[in-house]
Amino acid sequence: QTRVEKDMEAFQKKYENATGKELEGEVPADLLTASGSGLDPHISPASAKVQIPIVVANSGLSEEEVETIVEENTEHKFLGILNVLKCNIKIAEKMGVTLDE
Repeated sequence: QTRVEKDMEAFQKKYENATGKELEGEVPADLLTASGSGLDPHISPASAKVQIPIVVANSGLSEEEVETIVEENTEHKFLGILNVLKCNIKIAEKMGVTLDE
C-alpha cells in the first residue's frame, strides 16, 4: 500500500469519525500529496469544501459560517486557491479563540 493510499484511508476515517457518515466522492489530490516543506498555506477550494463537515463537527460553527469563511479566503478566483492560514484564523475568531500577535 502506498503512502497516498494510506493517507486517503486515514482521511476517510477522520471524515467518518467527525461526521458520522462515509465520505461521498473522492478525496481531492492535493490533500493526499505533500509539498516539499509540508508548510504550504494554500489548498484547492475542493480540498477545503470536502473538509467543511469536519470543521463544522469540531468547531461548533454552522455549515453556512464555515462555507462563508472558505469563500472569503479563496484567493485568485480564476485559479481557485484557498489561504488555509487566513481561513483558520477566521474560524478561531468565530469560535471565540483569542490569538496573540
